[in-house]
Amino acid sequence: KIEGVLSGTLSLIFNELHRGVPFSEAVHSARGQGFTEPDPRVDLRGIDTGRKLLILAREAGIPLEFDAVSIESLVPPHLDGNGSVEDFLNGIQSVDTDYAKASHDATERGARLMYVAQYSAEGARIGVQEIPSTHPFYSLTGNDNIVALTTSRLYERPLVLRGGGAGAGRTASGLLTDILNIAHGMS
Repeated sequence: KIEGVLSGTLSLIFNELHRGVPFSEAVHSARGQGFTEPDPRVDLRGIDTGRKLLILAREAGIPLEFDAVSIESLVPPHLDGNGSVEDFLNGIQSVDTDYAKASHDATERGARLMYVAQYSAEGARIGVQEIPSTHPFYSLTGNDNIVALTTSRLYERPLVLRGGGAGAGRTASGLLTDILNIAHGMS
């Protein structure tokens, strides 16, 4: 099983959401800090996260195809057209109430929301999940990425790798290279 928060940008946005920052403000802030693509919809659609999960799965010897990955887009349907970036940024606050409620409800249950990629025998899925406080991902902060690898030898306590994820000075490719090298050593 492979699971991870593979986007430093989305990690930052959901960490801000957990702190009570409105979703739209977290998106604006991430963009202002240079963590998002020039059009944040590119990050919010989850396609890049899907590509990273595909790379991890294939490097682990899993013949996964991109169209077999179920990806939850975070871009509201009414803002996912050909409108300008400014139109999107002006309209994204329309989801603030829903995200605030979902985050609050998760917190009430001792969990938090995160955008997680998963591959298991049941398939590949990427989307928002409630992460319980006992999960290794719960303590993720900032724009860090985190990956947990569960194998037949690492079943009860998966191998967890964590590191910086977004920004001009860092890219997820560095973390992915480390993960892939470790995964090769595990096989």
